[in-house]
Amino acid sequence: MSALRLASAGAAVVGASFGMARYGYGLLLPDMRAAFGLATGTLGVIAAGSYLAYLLATLAAGAFAARLGTRTVVLTGGACAAAGMLLIAVASGPAALAAGVLVAGVSSGLVFPPFADAVALEVAPPQRARVLAVISSGTGYGVALAAPVAIVAGAAWRAVLVVVGVASLLGGGAAELMRRAGARSAFAGVALALGASLGLLALAPASLGLALVSAVLFGAAYNLLLAMQGIWSSRVFAERPSTGLAAVMFTLGCGLPLGPLIAGPLADRTGLQPLLLSAAALLAATGVLGPRERLVEA
Repeated sequence: MSALRLASAGAAVVGASFGMARYGYGLLLPDMRAAFGLATGTLGVIAAGSYLAYLLATLAAGAFAARLGTRTVVLTGGACAAAGMLLIAVASGPAALAAGVLVAGVSSGLVFPPFADAVALEVAPPQRARVLAVISSGTGYGVALAAPVAIVAGAAWRAVLVVVGVASLLGGGAAELMRRAGARSAFAGVALALGASLGLLALAPASLGLALVSAVLFGAAYNLLLAMQGIWSSRVFAERPSTGLAAVMFTLGCGLPLGPLIAGPLADRTGLQPLLLSAAALLAATGVLGPRERLVEA
């Protein structure tokens, strides 16, 4: 399989599983809250369940890819994405909604790690980082395609998750950014940009202009960080790329279930501003720490 075909296939399946199946929950969150009469805390618990399913699937993805082959694992993840979205679409109550969100979470954990093996086997070394970055940026395509559907359904504010999706495509430039700026500097700058995106929302929540700037920063920075993590793990775990990427994704994702569980009840009590500012400060600290560049460049 050529590098272009592999990159295209990977971006498509990542877009469906992450951009649509997994992140579609956040895109439609206000509608779900209104339809089922759910509190923010309850919605946070459902989101935490999705993240937990994602972590468990990520943990198993490397082993499954080694035993069953990358194609089987990716196809299984794609099937989970379709099944999860179907369950959410026909849900008549919170239990069915939670089940759909859970299955959708499994899909995103399965589809990405196997591509690390596929890239290592099918792509020449000089092109591997660039192909992995393009595959990881598929999330942006999924969001950019899903958001207009939601807008047609009657929520114009979602024109902002469109901006996020389009900006996410900049994640495909992660390899070039790391080469030009150096891995440590690139990581630090992108982490600070991600923190700034949250800080803008906290300081000026009613400004559409700043919301659009925040959307651009968030979409680009978040997906650049994802791409960097994929490139880094493929180099450090060169002998077993999918297992290494799954391990990195699992480790970095351990905080995902905790975020909604903590943020949901706190948002009901304090509002979103303190939470956004705290998250921005944490990202700023992460940017200052940065990775050890010799590991990334090795």
